[in-house]
Amino acid sequence: MFYSFKKLVGIIKISKISNIFFLILLILANSFFEILSIGILIPLVSIIVDADLYNNFKTLLTNDFFFNISYLENLDKKNFILLLTTITFILYFIKFSVNIFYSWFLSLTKVKYEHIIGSKILRNLSTTSNLFFFNIPTSKLIYDVNTRATMVASSIINI
Repeated sequence: MFYSFKKLVGIIKISKISNIFFLILLILANSFFEILSIGILIPLVSIIVDADLYNNFKTLLTNDFFFNISYLENLDKKNFILLLTTITFILYFIKFSVNIFYSWFLSLTKVKYEHIIGSKILRNLSTTSNLFFFNIPTSKLIYDVNTRATMVASSIINI
């Protein structure tokens, strides 16, 4: 396990990932909103389907060990379901926005790392003393450099 972690740190240093903590933060935020959006559906559907569950929830809100939410205690079932539905839609909108931003940021980061890795490969090819690649057609060389850069950048992003 430590060997794998050491290799991961080495890859991060070589590829010069400067925003790894921001990526981790986005992953955690995306996961949090995914879990929350799935978790809000169960109470919403349960309260709509089971009439007795609303009464149990209302008695739970009147207990002292919960926060003082007097506004929710005075709502009837229809308005409570409407409030819960509104909260669900707002939560799904936030989840969708975080998901879009996360996907955009991952794509932007991948393109940036493809450029960095492709530049390193071409720089190494231009300074090498081993000239075996002159026997390879130029189109194949360019294709291989682009393909390798894309694969490595994808691997770094998918860590």
